[in-house]
Amino acid sequence: MEKVDRLTELPESIIHRIISFLSFHDATKTSILSRKFRSIWYSFPTIWFDESHQTGKRSVERRSKRIDTFLSYVHDFLRLREPNIALQVFRFRVALTSDFHDKSDDRIDAAICYALENYVKELDLDVVGDYNNSRSYYRLPSAVFSARSIAVLKLKGFKLMPQDLILSSKLMEYLAIHGCSGMKTLKVSCDKLKFVKIDSCDRLEKIEMAASNMESFSFDGTRKYGELGSFDINFSACISLKHLSLENTPITDACLTCGVSGLFMLETLILRHCNSLVNLYLFSLELKTMELENCSRLKKIEVVAPNLESFVCNNGELKTCIINIEACKLLKSIALQGVQITSQWLENNVSDELALLEDVKLFGCNILGKFKICHKKLKSFQLPQCQLEEAEIDSRNLNSFVCSVGSDPISLAVHSPQADVKLFLENRENFVSTNWFLRLRDVLASMGHCRELKLVCNSEKPLMVPEDLRESLLSPMYDLRRLKVEIISKPMEQLVDLIDSLLWLAPHPNFISILLGSKEKTLKLEYSLRVATDEDPSCCKSRLFKCWRHYLKEVTMEHFETSEKNSLQKFITENAMRLKAIYDH
Repeated sequence: MEKVDRLTELPESIIHRIISFLSFHDATKTSILSRKFRSIWYSFPTIWFDESHQTGKRSVERRSKRIDTFLSYVHDFLRLREPNIALQVFRFRVALTSDFHDKSDDRIDAAICYALENYVKELDLDVVGDYNNSRSYYRLPSAVFSARSIAVLKLKGFKLMPQDLILSSKLMEYLAIHGCSGMKTLKVSCDKLKFVKIDSCDRLEKIEMAASNMESFSFDGTRKYGELGSFDINFSACISLKHLSLENTPITDACLTCGVSGLFMLETLILRHCNSLVNLYLFSLELKTMELENCSRLKKIEVVAPNLESFVCNNGELKTCIINIEACKLLKSIALQGVQITSQWLENNVSDELALLEDVKLFGCNILGKFKICHKKLKSFQLPQCQLEEAEIDSRNLNSFVCSVGSDPISLAVHSPQADVKLFLENRENFVSTNWFLRLRDVLASMGHCRELKLVCNSEKPLMVPEDLRESLLSPMYDLRRLKVEIISKPMEQLVDLIDSLLWLAPHPNFISILLGSKEKTLKLEYSLRVATDEDPSCCKSRLFKCWRHYLKEVTMEHFETSEKNSLQKFITENAMRLKAIYDH
């Protein structure tokens, strides 16, 4: 039977569509299939040159030779292309050496001009590649900024001229400029522009955005040559702006307050390392998400945003900062890091006044005074590495509670039967003492009713309650059914003694998990409803509630080493009075 090549019979536009799903490297190989495919390849509307696939860590001399070969290949390839092919995408990525600094190369310029002459829609030019320390600053042909066909423009590592750059393309929708130099001022007035991202551009002193349809603007003032000094940014004309992100930008309180107040559609505001902010007041009707990170001089924040749903403030290091978000009645999430707050602030903001609040995370914060949290809808409350004095959590719908327990005395009560509680025991084993175990028992006493308790520590020693204390004290968690332990750093040396201690802390668990690294060892326990008739009279003498030894009926062990199984079986067999079976999986 004669073979039929149906693929070749397809229209050229459909074959182009099929090839578009291949990587550029694989798509190149289609040119050797037949003459028709070679012709189709040279009319393909997407071109992607990437020198980074060919260049590894080589000497400057070898890199220069590789770059020269690559540029010659690009030049020869484009000469074979069909003329007047409307380009959808033209991507050019080459990690130039310092030899190209503030210079031009006919082959690079010809490649860029080819894209412009063929009415490219997406132009992506990168002369740095993965070499982040490269400072080639290749001189970009000025014709790029006057091209009328470009809808997406991405530039990385170029020297841009003139110093006062004006972009006024009627079709441009996306603009990204990274690691470029040359321009001192940038004025953008593109009617269709929706997305702008500018970062790490040396010597840039002023940005004026006059794009009424722009929805997202991101600026990072990081520089290779020193810090950003005087800087002026104006985005007040961007009335459609929904996302605003400023990083390493010396914007003042007044400038930001004035600019944001006129952005009636703004939904997301992100400020990172904006160290000129001191007393920030923001009013925004549509703002939903606000993030502040490492704004080192910030002393006061007041936000009046009735539709705000998420507020994040990360100081980096512990310091006092007055935060007023009480007017944000629709808040669902609050996250603070490195902030010193009062118990009164916490009670006012994590209250039913913010009826929709579900998630609160305070990381490394200092909370002054004792506090009580009562909230009907709160689902997650996290206090890792926080300094606490006394805390009571009464949230019946709480699903997750995280807290750190250190060497200092702490009073902690959690009344949330549906919660998975995670406690970081941060006491070093050198300071494990009778007082530590007494405080630990007091903390755990309110955890017995939770759905699951997980204890995280560096070694098992902070959980090894001494025998004399077990005999004189009541177990803290008779009602706990699921207990997990995670040992972070040190290998476990006393497995049986640890489980013995855990079964004192929680005498009737159905599930015990011990996680060491990536290995999880589990015990599943089943109990009889009646106490053993031949019980040991000395065990739990004169105690109203009997321990696990009187009720344990079946045990299933999973993922234990052979030696661990043997010692654990011996321990359980010698202590469980109603034991019927031990299973090993």
